[in-house]
Amino acid sequence: MENAKLQALLNRVKTQGQVQAQTNRSEQDGYEYNPQQQLGIQKIVNGESVLIMGPAGSGKTTLVKLAVNEVIKANKLEPLKADGHKTLQSGSPNIACISFTNKAIQNIKRMLPADLAENCMTIHKLLEFIPDFYETIDPNSGDIKKSMKFVPSRNQYKPLPKLAIILIDEGTTVQVDLWNQLVEAIAYIPQIIIVGDIHQLPPVFGKSIFVAALQLGIATVELTHIYRQAKNSPIINLAHRIKDGKQLAAKDLPDFAVTSEQGAVKITPWKKQLDERVAVITVCDFIIKKIEAGEHDPFNDIILTPFNKSFGTLAINAEIATYLAKKAEAPVTEVFSGIQKKYFREGDKIIYRGMEGQITKISRNGNYYGKLPRRPSATLDYNGLDRVPCSEKAAYAGMEGEEDIDRMLEHLASHTEGAEKISREASHTIEIYNATLDIHQTLSSSGDINVLDLGYAITVHKSIGSEWDRVLFVTHHTQSNMWYRELLYTAVTRAAKELHIICEPSTFVKGINSQRIPGDTLQDKIEAFNKLANMEKAQNVSNPQTDVLGTEFLLRGNINEN
Repeated sequence: MENAKLQALLNRVKTQGQVQAQTNRSEQDGYEYNPQQQLGIQKIVNGESVLIMGPAGSGKTTLVKLAVNEVIKANKLEPLKADGHKTLQSGSPNIACISFTNKAIQNIKRMLPADLAENCMTIHKLLEFIPDFYETIDPNSGDIKKSMKFVPSRNQYKPLPKLAIILIDEGTTVQVDLWNQLVEAIAYIPQIIIVGDIHQLPPVFGKSIFVAALQLGIATVELTHIYRQAKNSPIINLAHRIKDGKQLAAKDLPDFAVTSEQGAVKITPWKKQLDERVAVITVCDFIIKKIEAGEHDPFNDIILTPFNKSFGTLAINAEIATYLAKKAEAPVTEVFSGIQKKYFREGDKIIYRGMEGQITKISRNGNYYGKLPRRPSATLDYNGLDRVPCSEKAAYAGMEGEEDIDRMLEHLASHTEGAEKISREASHTIEIYNATLDIHQTLSSSGDINVLDLGYAITVHKSIGSEWDRVLFVTHHTQSNMWYRELLYTAVTRAAKELHIICEPSTFVKGINSQRIPGDTLQDKIEAFNKLANMEKAQNVSNPQTDVLGTEFLLRGNINEN
């Protein structure tokens, strides 16, 4: 957008009527509001775009709840006209509340008025993401490969309905490129409210809109006061010790346990250093005992760990999934996907392209003509080991593991694209429910199934923006070099009610001492981000995600008049 046009839009925003804040009281509904919260409420009610930041327990949710209620009560918003949007509710308050994860959306719904429930959704759902199938040419072989990605169906040619306010919760999880896709689908200047915690891990790839908005100078309200109820939570207490770099003495960590009405924290040390594979089996035996005791629900609680490989999500998921399949007496299916072999069953909790879901059906893929996988079996585990007795295995001889040459040749003779289909098709078609997009999907290509993973255990990075009642955070001594304060803080703050950490005390202490983003104050953090950006610029580091669209949205009501 040209500067003159941008300034004209901003000037028009400044002349719009503003709703005066009704925040001259420090208490409402039995809750005492501090001056920082009152300032945030006033900015929101007056129509300013604003960033609300604060650590766990600082009252971000309460601030947003009151501000939204005040805006609705002021009766200055026109009712929403959904104009064909699949989810937005016509006639509801003209506000959309969005986030990157489903878990964050559920938290938003609980704290906002019921008539906004339909307007609370993931960013992907607001933009009505759909699968897009496309072809690429391998530069080495010249082969045509078909792939799929999700793209927004809402864009500049099919914009979103007019929304007066867009609230983005867990803003630190939203990458700039996703924000830019949102901006491209907006044909007006809405009020933007971004809520988040700068002490969490940043997105896995690229900068977040939270950091970008800070650097652009969005009006910012930093909440620093921690409320009494939050202070009584051992989870939040531990999170703040980590955030502030306050050590727990290693000698105090063995069998550390604190319980209150607001939650429970337990830290269990490894008694001795174990090989990674032995450690996986040991910790999974421990988790299985918790499942059997009703202390861990694999479908509603979560296991967190820093990495995927070695002592990581892949091995832990395989052990937990094997236990659950055996308990349910459910057949496990071996799936050939390109050069990979994977194991799933119907009902498995999964992560697909970073989105949560569940497998609803697995069936043979009629377009697959490669090596035959083993038959689905209740004796097959998720490591590919089959516990079938030898006498039963003999009955299967010659039926599995070989390519169906006759079918393959017949297919190649009748289809010009046969060889290409063989290379890209998986042995099975897997139907999933994608909870993030709230859609059912069918996956059959190796490209899709290669990015389908079990979701009983996930990395801390993938947990950003989500919350579970019970979190089990497990680590291994070989991961100590990658421990740092932001990782620990993020893992701890994923737990709402119960947190159990299994680690070496020395590793925990080392993590608190190591800080990835230096600085203690907001200004320190901004300077650190700016320094990093300048270093990348000086080194000619190409980063297509650094150009932020929608500056006029972020600076709405925050322009100095000349």
